[in-house]
Amino acid sequence: MKREEIRNKIREIGIIPSVRVKSAELALFAVEYIAAGGIPIAEIAATIPGCTQVIADLRQRFPQVITGAEVLSLEDAERQFEAGAQFLTAPAFQPEIADFCRQHDCVFIPGALTPTEILAAHRSGADYVKVFPSAKSAEKNTSAPSRPLCRRSRSSPPVASPRALPRPTSMPAPPPLAWVRTSSRARPCASARVPGFASSPCASASSSNRPAARNTKPD
Repeated sequence: MKREEIRNKIREIGIIPSVRVKSAELALFAVEYIAAGGIPIAEIAATIPGCTQVIADLRQRFPQVITGAEVLSLEDAERQFEAGAQFLTAPAFQPEIADFCRQHDCVFIPGALTPTEILAAHRSGADYVKVFPSAKSAEKNTSAPSRPLCRRSRSSPPVASPRALPRPTSMPAPPPLAWVRTSSRARPCASARVPGFASSPCASASSSNRPAARNTKPD
C-alpha cells in the first residue's frame, strides 16, 4: 500500500488506536480485538518490550491491518520502517524523522502543541499533525489554533469524523439493569426479560416484601 493510499485510509477510518501495554503478547492480543471491532489500524507504542518484533509479527499475522509505530529517534524510525511499519508517529516534531519519511515515502504523524510547532511540522511535509499532549485541555488546544491555521479551499475533501464503532461479535453486550425495590432501598439487578437471568432472586419483587406504610398522621 502506497503512502497516498495509507493517508486516505487513515482519513477514512477517522481514528488511530494507540496500543500501549506491558508485553508483546498483550499487544498482539489488543490489535486482534481492535481489528475484530472494525478498526483496521493500530499504533504500536515505543514502550512495549520488543516493539520492533511486534511490528513484524503484526504485518505477517494481520496484513489487512494498517500498522504504525511510535518512534523517539531517527534510529527508531529506521528500525521500525525496516520491520514493516506503514506509518510512523512521534510525541514531538523532529525534522530528521520527517526527512527520513519523505525520502522513504512513509506516512509521518508528529506531535505538536503550539502553533509554531504545528506549522513547522506541516511545512516539513508531515501527513497529519496530532495535538500532543491533549488531556482535558484538548478542545482548547485544537479549537484556537485551528481558526487561523486550518484554511481549506472549496475543492479540499472534508475531514472525516470518527464513525460509530461496532461491538465485536465475540464480546456480547452486558444485560440491561432494572431497578427493583425489595425493601426501603432500591438496588439494581439483571432484568428478568434477559435470557439467563430469569431466575435471579432480585428479578421480581412482590408487594408482600415491601415494608408496610406507617401512619404518621397524629390521632
